[in-house]
Amino acid sequence: MYHIKFKSFFAIAMMIVFTASCQEKANDRFSAAEKSAILDTIKSRMKVEVEDEVESDKMPTDVLFLSSAFLLDKATAEKNEKEGWVENKDGELEDLIQVEILDYSLKTEKNETISLDKKQISIMKSPFFDEGNKTYSYFSISIPTDKKYAKLTGKIKILLKIDDANKREIDLPVNLNIEDFFNK
Repeated sequence: MYHIKFKSFFAIAMMIVFTASCQEKANDRFSAAEKSAILDTIKSRMKVEVEDEVESDKMPTDVLFLSSAFLLDKATAEKNEKEGWVENKDGELEDLIQVEILDYSLKTEKNETISLDKKQISIMKSPFFDEGNKTYSYFSISIPTDKKYAKLTGKIKILLKIDDANKREIDLPVNLNIEDFFNK
């Protein structure tokens, strides 16, 4: 029995070391300037929005949705222009971004305090779009809440981090009204 527990522990420890090693190698592929540029772009474009599913359902939600975008590298943008699509690969720079909630204060339309599930943060990349002569990809963050809401006010502060030298704090005011998105 002791031998089996040790083998399981050893296998888990090796997976953690291997995962950390792969992340470190992927991180080393990108320059400090590239890391800084993607974080700056995401930070400058970050906003609180209503998630697409909520827009179509017109129902209260239990998810806080933050959206932004990042500029695609020239080769990816050219491939997208030529072929109309680009394969989404793991290990790209945007895959290294970690999100942490630093602080928040949120109230519903009923003046109820909302709690965020900091352990269930989802980060998503999605289709490309052109703006001017540049091609971007959406970068969004989905955070579950403990209550449904139709209106949400307050603030949230998050940290985007690639490594200790490349991180950005973002303070966002929150003033969501689901009805406003249907009346656009």
